[in-house]
Amino acid sequence: MLTDIIVVPFLQLIDVCLRMYRYAITCYIIASLCLFFGLLNMNSPLIYNGFGALRQLIEPALRPIRRVLPTFGFLDLSPLALILVLKFISDVIFAMILKLMR
Repeated sequence: MLTDIIVVPFLQLIDVCLRMYRYAITCYIIASLCLFFGLLNMNSPLIYNGFGALRQLIEPALRPIRRVLPTFGFLDLSPLALILVLKFISDVIFAMILKLMR
């Protein structure tokens, strides 16, 4: 009974936060590619501040992964690895929610 009232909504909140973070990582990847190919101009205050905010949000989580993953030239696979780790954690939380609701 207590798990239905407190634990399940808390786990759902964590799952939503993880999903939003995965979306932020996806936006970071797209913005990085657009900057690399010159489609975005960093001289624009909106682009500069928006990409800076994304970088401050995402880079701390990418640093430990970059220490473990090998480098592939200019190709950075650490955001993809982070998305996969977050998806795994989200799936574990979803399984816990299903088990608690039985």
